[in-house]
Amino acid sequence: MNKLTNTLKDFTKHGDPLTPLAIYDQNYPHGGLNVPYHWHDEWEWIWVEQGSLSFTIDEKKLIVHENDLVLINSRVLHEIRSIKNTPSLHHAIVFSPEILKSSYEDQMMVELIKPFLTGKIVLNTLLPADQNAKYRVLMQDIITAHATGQKDWYFQSKILILELLNLFFSDHLYQTCQEKDHVDLNEHFFQAVSYIHENYATKIVIPELSQITGLSSEYFIRKFKKTYDQTPIAYINNFRLYKAGQMLTETHNDITEICFACGFNSVSYFIKLFKHEKNMSPGKYRKLLSRNQHMTIM
Repeated sequence: MNKLTNTLKDFTKHGDPLTPLAIYDQNYPHGGLNVPYHWHDEWEWIWVEQGSLSFTIDEKKLIVHENDLVLINSRVLHEIRSIKNTPSLHHAIVFSPEILKSSYEDQMMVELIKPFLTGKIVLNTLLPADQNAKYRVLMQDIITAHATGQKDWYFQSKILILELLNLFFSDHLYQTCQEKDHVDLNEHFFQAVSYIHENYATKIVIPELSQITGLSSEYFIRKFKKTYDQTPIAYINNFRLYKAGQMLTETHNDITEICFACGFNSVSYFIKLFKHEKNMSPGKYRKLLSRNQHMTIM
């Protein structure tokens, strides 16, 4: 098994030290969502309000539909993608489980909170729409409190999170397991994905990846595609486009600089791939996201 490494860790700060909780409203009317494999210490609870999305969570592939809920536990490797050009709207509540801690070890802390924090209990990943109405209402209350800028939104959110945890526990929507600090990805492909994430800005060729994994190029390509639903080249390009999207949002670098910084060697090819993936040019994407402060990695 692999130890979780910083290569795939998302270091995004969600909220601030006093309110370590953030809510992201992710609207993709033309598809184009592509969040590559990553993990974080925070919990992430997602409500898909409209459309469908493809998730891979701990190697388990899920197609998530309208009004489904997805609960991603701490330190779990996952990715999220649009299904072709299918429109979608989803909301992510991302928070540190540490906010639930108490210095006084009462019954709630011992029987409910502590088992979740230590990983002895993990929440079920998928709560289908036809079985999650009462949980969805509480998640919507958290999202609404934040969106309307209520002064006590954080207090309300924390109370509602505790209420949700109590319901999940009471309704047995969890599994018991050993505390773990690893991911269950196949060793070969964990190494390959980590290498791509570390070296996306440089030239990456298939023989190089196959050598890292100890497989023949032909078998590596076939196995990679079966595992990730895309070829190694497609994964490399998609990760480069993801990094380009970040640079377009977070820097003032021009399109050419971003193109080469992300490992592409042709501006026209970069723009062509970007348009195909995002359904808009890099310039238009930059203008659109500059008006939306809630679009970020999960």
